[in-house]
Amino acid sequence: MRILFTMTGGWGTGSGTVVAALADRLHDLGHTVGILYPDTRDAPDVDVPAPDAEHLLWTFPIVLEGVELYTFPLMIPDPNPANFDGAWTYSALTQAQLDLFLSSFRARLAEVVAAFRPDVIECQHVWAMPYAASELGLPYFVMAHHSDQMAFHQDTRMRPYATHAARQAENVFALSEGNKAEIVGLYGVLPEEVIVMGNGYDREVFRPIEVNRAALLAAHDLTIPAEAPLVTFAGKLSKTKGVDIILEANRLLRERLAVPPHLLLFGSGKLEETLDPNRPEAYSREGCHFLGHQPYAVVRDFHNAARLSIMPSRAEGFGLAALEAMGCGLPVVVTRLGGPDSYSVGPIIEPEEPEALADAMEAVLAMPDDPYAALCDEALRVARTFSWEAVVDKRLRYFREAPALPSEA
Repeated sequence: MRILFTMTGGWGTGSGTVVAALADRLHDLGHTVGILYPDTRDAPDVDVPAPDAEHLLWTFPIVLEGVELYTFPLMIPDPNPANFDGAWTYSALTQAQLDLFLSSFRARLAEVVAAFRPDVIECQHVWAMPYAASELGLPYFVMAHHSDQMAFHQDTRMRPYATHAARQAENVFALSEGNKAEIVGLYGVLPEEVIVMGNGYDREVFRPIEVNRAALLAAHDLTIPAEAPLVTFAGKLSKTKGVDIILEANRLLRERLAVPPHLLLFGSGKLEETLDPNRPEAYSREGCHFLGHQPYAVVRDFHNAARLSIMPSRAEGFGLAALEAMGCGLPVVVTRLGGPDSYSVGPIIEPEEPEALADAMEAVLAMPDDPYAALCDEALRVARTFSWEAVVDKRLRYFREAPALPSEA
């Protein structure tokens, strides 16, 4: 089969991780994959994910008849490593800019369909891209990633577009049962049209390995006392991911513990934008190391040197980063949101509660060796029940039943 994926942005996001993983495995099975996404460059990076796929760029800026789109918009104001700092959201577009965005994407999608000749189209996010596909009369599947549901609540102008996109899809793919319930409620899609796909993780990368802690820290210019435990976080530096909650919990732990942990935070974004300027005393950055967006293998190495990983999100559809940490045999602390808490191994806390996060972290840090080892074993066992191979097999069953695309877009 020839399978075309569309993405709302470039690489470095959860949906990009999903597309790259699907593309690699579909290629291994003999399928041809194309990926259409907006970018500010004329060619993809040399180390772009999914190297065996055809990368079909929709290039920005776009200017037409005095209307300009300096870059592609974001659904929510969380940082995107493939875009400019503080890039605009859809809600910031004028109607003329939104019209240009949609018409330009329709034209680019029509070009790609004519040249690539896909048998099936899957759009990431219930948003503008599947809406444009429906306007062209193209059958498509759409994958919901939760940030689109967050955007639905925030951006009233885009609601009719998103609702139409969901209802016209062959099926909507959901990350979890909680995600499915939200999709049915927001868009009025029939429950039987929403298919829970789940996610996998890259077992070849995220796995238990022996790590020389001292050498790893030295390689990244980190000076951390040998007796200090390490705690990882992987995600955007945003309020959505609860980075401010982490710094509040860190302050509490530094008040309580003689040897507090050092926190290793991976992800793009500006920390200051996540913190309340009126409450500087609530946070502590001491012992926090902000390592930015890193290759998966680097995150894997630090997971293997750490005691636990944390994900105190305010909103989360699936929480792939938690599964990746568990794949390294690491227990995780997550919030009760109907996503990662449905599979996670480790303490589950309520959102917006830094004291609960501090308590949970302290409890895992203080566990005796045998119970802690058992918890790590359970985390790894549960993680290994998830695989991209199973997700691909399930998708293909639906793809094979999809109606044929029209001969001309």
